[in-house]
Amino acid sequence: MPADWNTSPSERSSSGVSRLVILGASNVARCLPTALATARAVSLCAQPDLPSWIAVAAGRGRSYGQTSALIGRTLPGILPSGLWSALDGAPAGPTYALLTDIGNDIAYGVEPERIIHWLETVLDTLPTDTRVSVSALPLDNLDRFPLAFLEVFRKTLFPSSNQPIAHLLQQAETLDDSLRLLCADRKIEIVEQPESWFGLDPIHYRLRLRHVIWSHLLRPWLDPAIRSTSTVKARNLPYPRAWPERFGVFGRRLGRPQPCLTLKDGTPVHLF
Repeated sequence: MPADWNTSPSERSSSGVSRLVILGASNVARCLPTALATARAVSLCAQPDLPSWIAVAAGRGRSYGQTSALIGRTLPGILPSGLWSALDGAPAGPTYALLTDIGNDIAYGVEPERIIHWLETVLDTLPTDTRVSVSALPLDNLDRFPLAFLEVFRKTLFPSSNQPIAHLLQQAETLDDSLRLLCADRKIEIVEQPESWFGLDPIHYRLRLRHVIWSHLLRPWLDPAIRSTSTVKARNLPYPRAWPERFGVFGRRLGRPQPCLTLKDGTPVHLF
């Protein structure tokens, strides 16, 4: 049964919830309805008797650790966002998290070592028993494209980046290697991103495959014993335009109280 979110926080905490945390950038923002519906569906497979509580920190060009800007819009880094205080105040229950779109910070000139430190901080801030899924960088897909094409793409999406594309690709490989070591050390399942997920856009998913992709990204939330017997069925749910807790547009500070939307089954969604 869905939670009754008109009850008090103490009453909701006593029944427990599945806390679902999605961290990323443009691939989350572009597929948000699918991401939310799939997260809820996977949560029901993992914990059929628990309602869900969802928090998302995403947005085009989002950084894990610093403020990012894109065409006049700014977003705080995922680490300094309000997601963590919201998670601390959420009802008790098992926690599931996805870390994806990890390569953006390379385009901003951030060293791989610093990005790994940010990711370690994220993992250390999540509850210790969180079931985590991490996506690898789509390096095989990037290798399909000529350097000249990637250079134009980089200048279009990240105009402030002034490093040669060959150097950025080398940094991305270093980051991916370090990410795999981090996941191996912490026994976190890493999800590969095959070329088939992408089209002429080197880093953004094919929208026609979004349901399949998000099912794969979130499948590590399920115990291996039930993955083969569980069917994740998710339909996009329409919802009005939702805004994060804090963002800026051409220097003007904007934001919305959270949760900013509620799914049809009563699941609250917090955007940061």
